[in-house]
Amino acid sequence: MTNLQAALGVAQLEQLEKFIKIKKRNYEFYKENGLNLLDFRSDIRSNYWFYSLITDKRDELIKHLGEVGIQSRPIWQLIHTLPMYSENQAYKIEKACYYREKIVNVPCSSNLDEEDLMAVICKIKENHE
Repeated sequence: MTNLQAALGVAQLEQLEKFIKIKKRNYEFYKENGLNLLDFRSDIRSNYWFYSLITDKRDELIKHLGEVGIQSRPIWQLIHTLPMYSENQAYKIEKACYYREKIVNVPCSSNLDEEDLMAVICKIKENHE
């Protein structure tokens, strides 16, 4: 690691608590305004890294948001479904396939303000009505 990379890392760490506070505030704003987001575990301190919306219209919603310039994505591909892991054991992942089909990760950057969040909420609700 170069000195420049280390300095950038330290500067980011100094901002970590501020980022987490913003991300928590934005997550709560989404929930307070009617988005059906997965809850974070209550027995840990979450960093609110991303927000997972549960929907029966995953692909339709991702397409709709993309058409209006809002980035979203499904959750990651399940490892056991990838060709190189097809022979490997998948253990106690009964809910994983359900979530793979129902989750859209919605915008969660720490630089989003309430106006940005409301725009996302409105476009999601527009698609779900």
